[in-house]
Amino acid sequence: MRTHWASVCLRAVMLVIALASPSLVRAQQSTTGPVPPPGLDLGPTEFNRAQVVIPGVPPYLWHHGCGPTALGMVIGYWDGKGYPDLVPGSAATQTAAVNAMIADDGGVDSSLLNCALPDGDHYQDYCCPLDTLPVLRPDRSETGGAHASDCVADFMQTSWSSAFNYYGWSWSNDVPIAFVEYCDLIGNYGPYAEAYSFAQFSWDLYKCEITLERPMVLLVDTDGDGETDHFVTAIGYDDTNQQYGIYNTWDSAIHWWPWRPMGVGTPWGVAHVVVLGYGHWTCCPSAELSTVDPCDDYGGILTCPSAPFPNTSFNFTVEVRCPVGLPAAGVPVEIEISQPANHFFCHDLILQKVTDMNGIAVFNLSMGGCTMAPNAVTILANTIPVRTYSSIKSPDWAPTADGDVDLSDFVYFARRYGVGGAGCTDFTGDGVTAILDLVIFASGWGHRCP
Repeated sequence: MRTHWASVCLRAVMLVIALASPSLVRAQQSTTGPVPPPGLDLGPTEFNRAQVVIPGVPPYLWHHGCGPTALGMVIGYWDGKGYPDLVPGSAATQTAAVNAMIADDGGVDSSLLNCALPDGDHYQDYCCPLDTLPVLRPDRSETGGAHASDCVADFMQTSWSSAFNYYGWSWSNDVPIAFVEYCDLIGNYGPYAEAYSFAQFSWDLYKCEITLERPMVLLVDTDGDGETDHFVTAIGYDDTNQQYGIYNTWDSAIHWWPWRPMGVGTPWGVAHVVVLGYGHWTCCPSAELSTVDPCDDYGGILTCPSAPFPNTSFNFTVEVRCPVGLPAAGVPVEIEISQPANHFFCHDLILQKVTDMNGIAVFNLSMGGCTMAPNAVTILANTIPVRTYSSIKSPDWAPTADGDVDLSDFVYFARRYGVGGAGCTDFTGDGVTAILDLVIFASGWGHRCP
């Protein structure tokens, strides 16, 4: 078990990392209570066939804070996915053990809770004395004598006066810390958690996490006043309407809202996303951090028939990285060609690979032909488009591909040599068919499908 001092050190280290990062995620708070504010629109709950929902996420209700409750649903979900030590007994419903995991109050009925009970638990040590704006009352996080942290709300510093949290409040940067620390307290299962601002987290990344059946915690602005106020558990998406589906900690229904950033006049806008994983974790790749070499330099892909061996002039390396910058190992990479009728495919054509331990997959497409269109070719990693290019070209094009780079292709290439904007013979994408294009053409001379 980590001591209180170790917890302080971990938060200090994470703060230093955040300050050193070029994309700092500014911590923000939740401020809502056990019931939604009067008149708040909770969002539609209607079902449609476009919705994708993670099965098995338990819909817990607000228990001494929306932050620990929203994260508690994620922990309860993983408890039912092969990690049963996270919560004693079944976590499929909100049992007394589940409530103790979220925020321990000694199991006392909420109507009987008071600040004079003898045992030290989350409620007695940090919720007492109960406080609301504007008076923040010191609790045992400041006065001393608190128990060793043993529940999610403890590790999240929910209601801690020393963290400037009123009763039920939490900070967004404490969500990943609480997940890791609580899970480490229970056992070495390999928890993973990372926080992102909305601007750092694309719709494709969100869909990927749901597709991989990993619920997330979102910090949102429920009333559209431009300030964060509530944590929710993200469990679904609707790609047709670009909506995210959530359990809101106030009822057991799935509510749907447009995927959009927090802003004045935008109810349920998203400010922060916390990605949470357990056990063997596969990341949803970042298109911004991933690279394709040398295709990124000339904005397209070169292909060639492959006899007897692929030529390195037509190799391209896809390096896939996670949003945190780490290599995305073991990720499936797929090449999609928008107009296959334009191409001649050799029988040894490879359009799918898996990245190695360094997040790298090397391709050499055994094919001819040319397509120049806005979405000529797309590279997907773990179903996320990491690149879309407007051209895919080959020396085998005269002007139709036949699987053989021969004299007819050379004649076609020569007619366009020195011509600006030469299209399918401008392999380097610099707007003219010139000497470098001739070098590339020559390296493919004599290649044919085996």
